[in-house]
Amino acid sequence: MKGYRTVLINFALGTLALAAEVASWLTAFDWAAWLPPQYALWVIVSVNVANIVLRFVTTTPVGRSQ
Repeated sequence: MKGYRTVLINFALGTLALAAEVASWLTAFDWAAWLPPQYALWVIVSVNVANIVLRFVTTTPVGRSQ
């Protein structure tokens, strides 16, 4: 791992900075204008159910194309 510490630290710090920027944008976004609060829970549940169904329907292992 010697020699990669600097790269890993810079990658981690860059990822942290990007995550902070995305989090800032997401909190400033007016979600209620696009998704009324009474529907938010149902949208989240629907997306999760769709992902579970897709996991059972697909035949390839997670992370592999074949």
